[in-house]
Amino acid sequence: MTIQLARRLNNSLSLSQRLTVAGLAASLLVPGAALAIQGVDTYEYRPGAREHRVATPSKQARLDQSPAWQHFRDLYGGGWEVLWDEATGTPVRFWGAGIPAPVSEGEDALWSWAEQFLANHSDLLGQGIRPADLVRGTFDERAGITTLTFKRQFEGLRVVDALVSLRFKAGRMVVGQLESYPAIRLNPTPSLSEDQASTKALAALGWSDKQATLRSAPELVVLPVAASSSMTAHLVWQVDLKASHTPSNRSVFIDANSGELRGWRENNRFINGTVLAEIDDRYPLAGQTEVPLSYVEIVSDEDEAEADLLGLFELEVGEEGSRVEWSLGSDVWRVNNEHSEGEVEFADWLEEDDQVLVSSPDDDLGNGATRRVRAQLDIHVSGHIARQRAVDIHPGFPWAQQRAVANVNIPTNNQTPGCNAWFDQDSHVNFLRQGAGCNNTGRIADVMYHEYGHGFHGWNIIPGAGAFDGALSEGLADYLSATITGDPGMGRNFFLGSPQPLRDVAPDLVWPEDIAEDPHTTGLIVAGALWDLRELLIENLGEDAGVAQTDYIMWQIASRASDIETSYVEALLADDDNGNLDDSTPNQCAIDEAFARHGLGPGAGSDTAASYFVEHLRGNVEQPAYEQLLIEVDAGLRNPDCAEGSLSEVVLRYSFDGSEDLDDWASLAMDEAGTGAGAASAVYEASVPGAASGSLLRYRFEALDEGGDVVAVQPFGSRTDPYYATWIGPRDILWASDFEEDDAGFTSELLSGPDNEGANDWLWGPPGGRAGDPAEAASGNNIWGNDISPAENWNGAYQPGVHNVLRSPTIDVSGARDVHVQFNRWLTVEDGMFDQATLLVNGSEVWTQFASMSGDGDLHHEDYRWAFRSYDVTNLIGDDQTLEIEWHLESDGGLEMGGWNLDDVTVVASIEVEAPADDLDASGGLSASGCSCSALSGSTSQAGGAAMLLLIGLGGLGLTRRRRN
Repeated sequence: MTIQLARRLNNSLSLSQRLTVAGLAASLLVPGAALAIQGVDTYEYRPGAREHRVATPSKQARLDQSPAWQHFRDLYGGGWEVLWDEATGTPVRFWGAGIPAPVSEGEDALWSWAEQFLANHSDLLGQGIRPADLVRGTFDERAGITTLTFKRQFEGLRVVDALVSLRFKAGRMVVGQLESYPAIRLNPTPSLSEDQASTKALAALGWSDKQATLRSAPELVVLPVAASSSMTAHLVWQVDLKASHTPSNRSVFIDANSGELRGWRENNRFINGTVLAEIDDRYPLAGQTEVPLSYVEIVSDEDEAEADLLGLFELEVGEEGSRVEWSLGSDVWRVNNEHSEGEVEFADWLEEDDQVLVSSPDDDLGNGATRRVRAQLDIHVSGHIARQRAVDIHPGFPWAQQRAVANVNIPTNNQTPGCNAWFDQDSHVNFLRQGAGCNNTGRIADVMYHEYGHGFHGWNIIPGAGAFDGALSEGLADYLSATITGDPGMGRNFFLGSPQPLRDVAPDLVWPEDIAEDPHTTGLIVAGALWDLRELLIENLGEDAGVAQTDYIMWQIASRASDIETSYVEALLADDDNGNLDDSTPNQCAIDEAFARHGLGPGAGSDTAASYFVEHLRGNVEQPAYEQLLIEVDAGLRNPDCAEGSLSEVVLRYSFDGSEDLDDWASLAMDEAGTGAGAASAVYEASVPGAASGSLLRYRFEALDEGGDVVAVQPFGSRTDPYYATWIGPRDILWASDFEEDDAGFTSELLSGPDNEGANDWLWGPPGGRAGDPAEAASGNNIWGNDISPAENWNGAYQPGVHNVLRSPTIDVSGARDVHVQFNRWLTVEDGMFDQATLLVNGSEVWTQFASMSGDGDLHHEDYRWAFRSYDVTNLIGDDQTLEIEWHLESDGGLEMGGWNLDDVTVVASIEVEAPADDLDASGGLSASGCSCSALSGSTSQAGGAAMLLLIGLGGLGLTRRRRN
């Protein structure tokens, strides 16, 4: 006879407790506080490298001004936006209105177009990269997005972490990725052999040759080491080792010449903690429940059958019934019991239709054995749930087409003391037995969902576009668990006796403030952004559509993001519907809001969804005396499609008296004078009173929202002297050089520190645009500066532990009165608590950057533009009537930045101009009726019958957003 059979559902459970079988998604909604854990190890060790790539507004604004990017925008329009790698000066992502491309003409045509596009914009790829260094990689067409990737090579060797790709949608190229690691200069011939490298790799990790095996032959590669604002590169052997004594698969990087350990990368992905748990219904404390045992194989003497998703099957048995047997696992999951008792098997007598077979531990088993059987049952169920959700998101998910392996009940020992589970380089998921205060990790469904999430990430990465970044992967894995359960509390009952979660994705952790040593904690930033997006889209689209769209966006982030900071752009691309990222996407407001809460995207750093801006361009260096100056800016709301809000006022702050305290400066409320360039911006203007010859006008802008909070400022970046400066009145030029014809007789010296190459790094020539330096001189072509990157092996940053100085020639100022030293400056230097940039005249200190007196010492000085500065040195002139100017740079052993960049150095004496007495008001400034108005730029207009020069706001601040037409 034929018997039909179903695994029994526990009908005593409420609907909210049952497994939603059709979607295989658990829906327990149990609130709880976060209980994050601290990881015992990082996923990567690379001395001198930044832990995460973090964008800083001042450096991003500086790189926005690069000739290569300005040329690109001139060609394709101003709607393109960019996120820069500040260490290499190349675009991590750039995106915009799209460029027509032959997507429909076939793969070869598109490859040719992409190669020509990159050749046309090789200046964006960076120094030293030739077309031959980019080899065709992946051609991927998933989800309506065509992605072309290129393998970056140097002298035929793979460059680790290099990612170069273009993305196409609706027949247009809409996103580019140039993580190209330029300016590599190495001898590609190694001194060490493969065997020597393998031996040194084992020694560096402290492993014996009996504790680890080589996964493959060592590979000679180039390893970039990117700091926050500079990069070096090393020729290394990559040695891939698998340990037998501890759960570890590591890629070890050994210098191919010196044998020095340059770092390692852990390829396993862990979930760590101090566990809690106890059974089947998602976690032990929730109690037991019976759910379908999907896809298990049932065998009798007469027949065999495979259960379906709901556990139903049909089987031939004898007239009196038959003994049937089954074990855990299926065609898509292999469940290995790592305990000595072997695989769990079940048997029963099957004799009638609709009979229910229940798989459960035998009653005579002890507590430990019962827990281990339940762990295998739980893994079978949760593994099939995780796989089904992955297929629902990505129907062609490649890992789901293979038989995955789950190793359960792994014994604990000194190397693996419990409280752990991990996804390894062989795509196996591994779960430890109960111990160290933690449940058997196989018994907590969330842990399986999390570890499967690592596989979902790794198997979806498009080679050459996405990357298996540790913190990003942890965040995506936590989100997959949360979206399956519908609960932001991930890993409930991980700890024995407590239903509290291991981690909670709901709190708003923010990039980069909440970056932590533990990648699980850092990952909560992107997990939280996705969870917030899920809630916003549920509200906007309904539950099913909102969850589906967020899961889809998560899939696209998994495919193409290279770290957390790039996840926003990939979310935007996923949501786009017309191949144009300049006109908004259907759900961009929700994406912007969700990611901004976590410090990602254009609204990062704002407490509200509204994003404000002030745009202004510095005026001329010299302005007439005793003439009012009309100053104009463009300010307003950057994202009116996605937020409501307006500015209550824009304030012009200014000073003539030299006070460094901004609270002492005068303030003017600027008047709204017309429509601005933005969709929700206006032109604001104000007139500064005229001043006597020899004065220095210093000014800045503050925009306030309706609540009176300052929401945008200009200029930003310089913590020490955040202002624009303009000289008032004519100047008598006593000495000057723009460094175009020669080096002006300047000399430099290393005063202390190791006398290595580049320790005294003062150089004359064109700036290199690296490590925070400008890409162009303030005027002409040449400047003086610290490490202006004269060759590919110079990285633009000053060296640690050095003190060097640049000196002017002796300058004769005989007979001059009211003498000032003036120059254009572009300086990036660490907080003065650690490094000191100092200006001395005749041995006396005239200026140095801000130094924190306490705290983290992270208030660095970072110019993002050329800044005109003027200093009165009259009282420093010696008896010999000469001046000698010195620019010092003294560094400690830590963070290094770009240092000094100097142009247009001038020594002047002010020339007195008689005030027009009839037009002076009581304060000494010009009266409004008698003003002859002058300006801070070169355009002219008429106002009150007098010539008026307007300072038009042209400089950008941050990322801009366009309305959907």
